[in-house]
Amino acid sequence: MFKWVMIPEIQKAEEKFKKLEAELARPEVVSNPEKLKIVSREYSDLKDVMGKIEKFHKLEKAESETEIIAKQDVPEMTAIAKEELEKIQQEKAVLEAEIKKELTPKD
Repeated sequence: MFKWVMIPEIQKAEEKFKKLEAELARPEVVSNPEKLKIVSREYSDLKDVMGKIEKFHKLEKAESETEIIAKQDVPEMTAIAKEELEKIQQEKAVLEAEIKKELTPKD
């Protein structure tokens, strides 16, 4: 069974995004232009990185599935799966670095 790897920065971003979505649905936020502006800006800033986080989770799932194939006792499949696994891990590492960079507070 597939298990998510929760990287603290990603987990915090997902939690904050859900909180901001809930805030945007609250009547007291919608009726307050200043509060709506602040929450909307935060939501918009975070929405861009959420696409990368979603892709990261898809890569985690693909990695898990490919690892299962790589462990099978079929030499042709194992070789292909190991090659694919390496590509997935490289792409995942690059994406993780990009996400962390985007989530790092700007001074």
